[in-house]
Amino acid sequence: MLRITRFLTPVGSKKKYFMVLRTGFEPAIFAVRGRCPEPLDDRSTGDNKIPANSGLTLGTAPRTIRGMRQNTKHMSNDANENQNPDFNTLNDELQVFELMIPGYVGSMVRIATGIPDDKWNWSMSERTPTARELCEHAFAWLVCDRQQMTVLDRSLHQPTPNLPADRLAMIELLQEEANEWRRLIRSLKPEDLDAVREPWPDSTRCLRSFLFHMGQNVIYKLGQISMLAFELGLDGGDPYDAPIPNKIYEFEGCPDWPSPRV
Repeated sequence: MLRITRFLTPVGSKKKYFMVLRTGFEPAIFAVRGRCPEPLDDRSTGDNKIPANSGLTLGTAPRTIRGMRQNTKHMSNDANENQNPDFNTLNDELQVFELMIPGYVGSMVRIATGIPDDKWNWSMSERTPTARELCEHAFAWLVCDRQQMTVLDRSLHQPTPNLPADRLAMIELLQEEANEWRRLIRSLKPEDLDAVREPWPDSTRCLRSFLFHMGQNVIYKLGQISMLAFELGLDGGDPYDAPIPNKIYEFEGCPDWPSPRV
């Protein structure tokens, strides 16, 4: 039977089946039990040219975590700064990327916040990552890709800062990085997505590909940390169940799902 857990809040006409997973700054659409996601001032030159009226700002390479946050501080700080686009009325691919990257980082943050301190560095086996490793790995690549997008001179790039050992400090850091990505994405215009960067020697990538890379990586990490949450019983102790289309349509005569495990 489908249940509302402490992670979830009903939304819309399908509240029997679909919920909103809320974090400190975003609602991300998930299905119950198994929760499948439905959801710079210096202008560049040459091949990396950005239109003068573009919102994209290039920064200087940061040397600290605090410095990494400066490149987008000039952007909007209004009340809706950290509000996701409406899942049901997405207007363009930038809104999709905003939902995929900062939105689902927020979902990671919400799950990580519910993991106890004594399970922060725990996993089912040595072959699977811990919640700490997942948050750290997600953060490292978010910082890397954002730096490669905004600091064109690779000789100025800096290593990922040393990460805090404290669970809540790491979670806060990850959430703050999500905020930076939201500001960065909102600074872009559709025509900026074709701008090219050189992330590694003899390698080029357009901004659209950076955004896809981070969306893919974040959703992958979210799935991994969700499995840890299930195993820890943070979504309840009942056997696994999740909505499927036949149940939502209320078709008759369909076989039960999931089928019994042998």
